[in-house]
Amino acid sequence: MSLFANMFGEIIEYFAKGKCDWEPGSQVRLFSRVRFRSFSNPTSVNLPDTYQGDFWIITECGSPNRINNYCGVHTNSSIQNK
Repeated sequence: MSLFANMFGEIIEYFAKGKCDWEPGSQVRLFSRVRFRSFSNPTSVNLPDTYQGDFWIITECGSPNRINNYCGVHTNSSIQNK
């Protein structure tokens, strides 16, 4: 999912309900995980919340491809989400 789509989803949730949970897609189960992203606490879903912190993927991985998460580009984006 696009980061911007997730942010707009949370904005719409806030507009519709008067509050949001900062967990885009929290109503959708993906591979038996209840949540797949958390803007407020990325480490709760095994994503990094600080540069080179817990769950950080080394970006010097050789040739970026789908198998290595394009050298962490998707996983490490949780830092800017927070």
